[in-house]
Amino acid sequence: MLKPKRVRSRGSTGGDPYVSALLRGIDAGKNALKAGKGTRIFSQGDQADAIYFIETGRVKISVVSTGGKEAVLVILGAHDFFGEGCLVGQPLRISTATALESSVLFRVEKSAMLQALSSQPKLSEKFIASLLVRNINLDRKSTRLNSSHER
Repeated sequence: MLKPKRVRSRGSTGGDPYVSALLRGIDAGKNALKAGKGTRIFSQGDQADAIYFIETGRVKISVVSTGGKEAVLVILGAHDFFGEGCLVGQPLRISTATALESSVLFRVEKSAMLQALSSQPKLSEKFIASLLVRNINLDRKSTRLNSSHER
């Protein structure tokens, strides 16, 4: 499990840097973390008590089947959120998050994120937009996979 560290934010390569500024407005319940390449941020079955935001770096989200096979769901980059299932009552993680390269993350406790989403309409708007874009991209990927299997 990652230990909180004080880190300086660096420039990013994509996404919306405005979200980083909005998250800096959260005073309590937020930690900056540095994850080295290969660091497991959380594992399938862990308690789901926080959401994460990638300031810099890349994170792989994967699941392991009962047969032991790993499936990569998505590779996320700078300014992406993950672990959002905790916000809708998911008690345990259903996936594993692993840093693919040295990464700087914000870990925001569930209660702090819910309060921030309620009190910061711009953060709420950006958060919802990022989830919708990821969902649309997953739908496109799924559609391409399904159409290639039908051939």
